[in-house]
Amino acid sequence: MHVGGGVSPRTRAEENASPDGATELSVHLTVTRCPLDGPQQSGYTLPRMKYEIVIAQSALDDFKRLDARHRTTVKAVMRRHLEHSPDRLSRSRIKRLRGLRQPQYRLRVDDVRVYYDINEAEERVEVLGIVLKPETFDWLDEHGVPQ
Repeated sequence: MHVGGGVSPRTRAEENASPDGATELSVHLTVTRCPLDGPQQSGYTLPRMKYEIVIAQSALDDFKRLDARHRTTVKAVMRRHLEHSPDRLSRSRIKRLRGLRQPQYRLRVDDVRVYYDINEAEERVEVLGIVLKPETFDWLDEHGVPQ
């Protein structure tokens, strides 16, 4: 005897049984759209391709010069933003640089700036520099390639 007022699994299986004895399994999926998902037709947030992050030797040297707190934060933010959507512009986090052919983008992490290019053909993000904010103009003057 099944307690709880519901239909027992045996009864449910018997109700869905076909004449040849096979049971039919039906799955009902309710999809609700989140208003933050944007204009997607299916209601699902589709995964984006994962980019490989390649760090230039000079950027790696800059990264090693940061203190431990900045290194941890920079690494976490680079993984979060550059692996899946490196070209997703925002008001404060990711900017496309104007007037420069290289680097193409800047990622802001507190008072650290990460300059990078996106190589779509090879699905990779090439980090060119990791610089503290006060040093950004000097770094761009030295390493930036104008258009």
